[in-house]
Amino acid sequence: MTSLFTKNLAVLAEHHPEAAARVEAAGQGPAGYAVTLAANGQPTLTVKDQHGRTVSLHSRRDPGREAAGLAARLPEKLKSPVVLLGLGLGYPLAAVARKISADAPLVVIEPDVGLFRLALEHLDLAAALARPQTHWLIGEEAALVREVVTRLQIRANLEPITLLAWRPLVRARAKTYAGLAESLTAMSRGTLKKRLDSPRLGRPNCRVLILNSKYYLLPEIQHALDALGHEHRLILIRDKEVSSDDLIRDLLRLTADFQPDFLLTINHLGFDREGILTRFLETIELPFASWYVDSPTLILRHYHHNLTDLGAIFLWDSDYIPDVRRIGFDRVFYLPLATDPAQFAPLNGRPSPLDNLACDVSFVGNSMVGPVTKKMKQLGMPADFGPHLDRLAGAFAHGPARSAEEVFDDQAAADPWFKSLDEGGRIDLAALITWRATQDYRLRRVERLAGFEPTLIGDLEWRRLLPDPRFKTPGPLNYYQELPDFYPLSRINFNATSLQMKTGLNQRVFDVPACRAFLLTDHRTQIEALYEVGREVITYGHPDEIPDLVRYYLDHPAAAGAVARAGFRRTMAQHTYVHRLGRLMDVMRREFAS
Repeated sequence: MTSLFTKNLAVLAEHHPEAAARVEAAGQGPAGYAVTLAANGQPTLTVKDQHGRTVSLHSRRDPGREAAGLAARLPEKLKSPVVLLGLGLGYPLAAVARKISADAPLVVIEPDVGLFRLALEHLDLAAALARPQTHWLIGEEAALVREVVTRLQIRANLEPITLLAWRPLVRARAKTYAGLAESLTAMSRGTLKKRLDSPRLGRPNCRVLILNSKYYLLPEIQHALDALGHEHRLILIRDKEVSSDDLIRDLLRLTADFQPDFLLTINHLGFDREGILTRFLETIELPFASWYVDSPTLILRHYHHNLTDLGAIFLWDSDYIPDVRRIGFDRVFYLPLATDPAQFAPLNGRPSPLDNLACDVSFVGNSMVGPVTKKMKQLGMPADFGPHLDRLAGAFAHGPARSAEEVFDDQAAADPWFKSLDEGGRIDLAALITWRATQDYRLRRVERLAGFEPTLIGDLEWRRLLPDPRFKTPGPLNYYQELPDFYPLSRINFNATSLQMKTGLNQRVFDVPACRAFLLTDHRTQIEALYEVGREVITYGHPDEIPDLVRYYLDHPAAAGAVARAGFRRTMAQHTYVHRLGRLMDVMRREFAS
């Protein structure tokens, strides 16, 4: 091991440890290369090509000057990354590093790790190896090379790359370098925008690219798009944000191949806080729709860099429309939840596999104990803040505030732990208050069912909250495989909505009627525009009303059946996901057709 190699490797390890590790793992330099001295005393390199001929990879007279001539071709003002393919003994790297500014992105591609090691053994490259804005792709697969270069193009507003290929090496070792040279040359001849851009929303049948996080709405959306005759493709989100290399690669591939009309996501899942995905969509002018089925303010407050004219926000709760517009989004629309008749349908004489759970009254829902406990631990909330939490939760539950942040008071603000929270922590505290308020809200209403020996379908924390043996707690049921068979077995399906929806409607308001089953739900203002209260759905206001309404409809099964049938007809006529996706498509065409 030469002292020059040791010096170079130490510099590389300090600034780019992953590249250094690859060099160390490669062992000795590659076979077939011969290092000799040029006329000026500098080392130069020869190799046998695929025909067995000896080829010089650098000038035999002055290899440094030769490489400087290559670097001289670079423009003075660079708009995109410089991509250097093939290093030989490192002369091109040294010349390019001297030519471009320290903050200009440089991508160094050398598929042959052994050859890179050879360069470190024979040329002092310390200055080039210490560059901060250098991306080392040493011994990487071609697919990863193209992906990394494309991601850098995105950051550079999709300008074409500036490619410098060391041609003697590319020609001599065509098997290794020619394919990469061809694809990189294509990336240097036109903007990525031209390759990805296409007219939007002008076809009768649209193409929708769906960011798939395996959220519960995905099957419903797919069924609805199929029914409406629109094509769709999925991109699996393995992480919560766009940082996943797989997501970036799939997004680029599908955008180019599928040419979607717009991107669809739920709750902005797949978008990163830095706005990388948003900038990519803006550059290729691809609009997106984000359908919020949870509190948008708790999410969007983290995503300031995603404000764009190409985004349409759809909200399952119309109360949030002013809040989202204040955040900075102009295109905001009400799109309530619905049901999927392919999943939720009447039994129509079919036996239910859950007959053993048949009951007079049931409630399906989470006790919220788990989410509350997890969020408290995540925030590191001290025990002495507990009374403040309960007081704030009560104020939120019983007051008009839509966001729990509106109930922060001077007493809580004076607490040392509260003062230690940053903006993200206070947003998380607002979520905790909402969940704690929902926990108490549901418990106080479900308690009113005790005299009817109700069945509680949900997490097993219900057993701890309601140890009274009159409450039956068999545990959770799968939303898709089991709940459709359970709702028709319950004579009264009781509902208590999460308090993140002060006047909005949750999933059970649509799924229960779709099964032609009877629903008793807490009154929400938005239900009045979707169902005829008293004929298609029955609502309660104060918890004191619950026992009397339950007793009445248990004693009058014909009246309960009439409500269930009327609710079923309205749901099928107006509140399926086909209706909702049809509305979403109409809005996207109106707002973004080109």
